[in-house]
Amino acid sequence: MHLHVRRTRLVLILAGIIILFLVIRQRGYLTSHWKHLVFFSIGTLISIAPLAAFFARHPDIFIGRFGQEGILFNGWLVQQASLTGKSVLEILFDQFTDTILVFVAAPPRKFF
Repeated sequence: MHLHVRRTRLVLILAGIIILFLVIRQRGYLTSHWKHLVFFSIGTLISIAPLAAFFARHPDIFIGRFGQEGILFNGWLVQQASLTGKSVLEILFDQFTDTILVFVAAPPRKFF
């Protein structure tokens, strides 16, 4: 999968978060900007239609990288729980803290 496809997914998520933030933060945002939001929605649908059609035909490609590298879909989490004796929640918490602390206090693990 090309890098621009992954960026496209991220851009859509970030745009949704920004719009949600504006709706929550600014009183009357929906009523004053409804036309803009309609055009944004139409443009988004037009731009993602080819990508959505491709992934509908190839769902294995859509989830492929998550299955390879993620800890939730490839059995690593369950295997780690049985090897260490920790609960799944403990391992998830450890992964979360390792991810956050890598920016301020801890060196990265493995290849990251």
